[in-house]
Amino acid sequence: GVQLARAQGLRREEAMCLSGTGMAATADQDYATALRYLPQALAIAHAINDTRKALLFRNQLGVTYRELGDFAQALHCFEENLPITRAHNDAYNILLAVGNLGLLRLLLGDYTAAFSALEEACQRAQALGEKRLLNDCLAVMGHLQCQQGDAAGAAATCRGVLAHPQASLSAQQAAWLTLIGLHAA
Repeated sequence: GVQLARAQGLRREEAMCLSGTGMAATADQDYATALRYLPQALAIAHAINDTRKALLFRNQLGVTYRELGDFAQALHCFEENLPITRAHNDAYNILLAVGNLGLLRLLLGDYTAAFSALEEACQRAQALGEKRLLNDCLAVMGHLQCQQGDAAGAAATCRGVLAHPQASLSAQQAAWLTLIGLHAA
């Protein structure tokens, strides 16, 4: 796909193919490959002045950095996106940026900032009807509640995720791990 799009001068399609390859590599934990393709996709989006795709690709790059444990680079990507998404009133990319910032802040131990970001992400996901992303955010929120000592709140939040038929496997796993941790404590 990348070579075909490149040969025909289809820059947006080339960027989408690069992004797809990068995200597949991230899912396979092949971060070296992801870091070869995602910056190329982002550079093309900038070159063709496609702000929405640049936001999406920078988010994907931030996710890859987070998965690698390079929290500083991930934070840079998500924080760079947020004011741009807000300025463009891009509801979906605001949701992605805020949700990813919430998870990253949780991983960094900044529970206050994590709670604020996750609360906003949940509200935005609800407003957009993004049930999968809502459940992803709620699963992280449940873990955060557990970390903050709110066992009852964490249990209720996680049970809500598990009761939802559209919860992703990762959200279900996070909810189960939080509930197991609560019962083991």
